[in-house]
Amino acid sequence: ATSISGCSPLVFDDRVFLSASYGTGSVLLRRSEETRLVEAWRSRSLGVRFSQPILHGGLILLVDGVANQQGAVVGVDPATGEERWRVEPAADAGSLGEGSLLAVDG
Repeated sequence: ATSISGCSPLVFDDRVFLSASYGTGSVLLRRSEETRLVEAWRSRSLGVRFSQPILHGGLILLVDGVANQQGAVVGVDPATGEERWRVEPAADAGSLGEGSLLAVDG
């Protein structure tokens, strides 16, 4: 299957968040007591193409989408993978599928 993963893993605490687009999905790995990485959760419905996910306000923030699709900015609970919120652009605003996020001054 075709996929793109143009962003670096998001590493925080004892966890690693990985994501790829075109249906590949996302996964959060955590370090086990044996210091191995084990899967905490997986989502086939969330996929990042190029934009680097960030950890902010206790959530993983990401641009979910691909080229020529509307896309959305999503806040994901890192403990469960549950979407806490999703903001889709107005229909005439263009695509966010390849958008970028930046956190400044908290």
